[in-house]
Amino acid sequence: MTATLERVMTTKETWKAIPGFESYLLSSEGRVFRLPGGSGTTGGIVKPWLVAGRWPRVCLCQGQVKTYYYISKLLKLVFGIDAA
Repeated sequence: MTATLERVMTTKETWKAIPGFESYLLSSEGRVFRLPGGSGTTGGIVKPWLVAGRWPRVCLCQGQVKTYYYISKLLKLVFGIDAA
């Protein structure tokens, strides 16, 4: 089941846009949501993977360019939270 924006936004998390990536939102809990639209995407929570079995990381796409971010770096960028 794909998470819908309405269902995700009803949680107690705070959601903010990720600067430079208009199609993505970041929650105060470190979850990344991709908005539906563009290139046929349905949207939903972006599944992170662990680097060295420890640090969650996600891939954010803008057009044909993929950029990889650690969740901790996104939290600091968007919320000013030092998660490390």
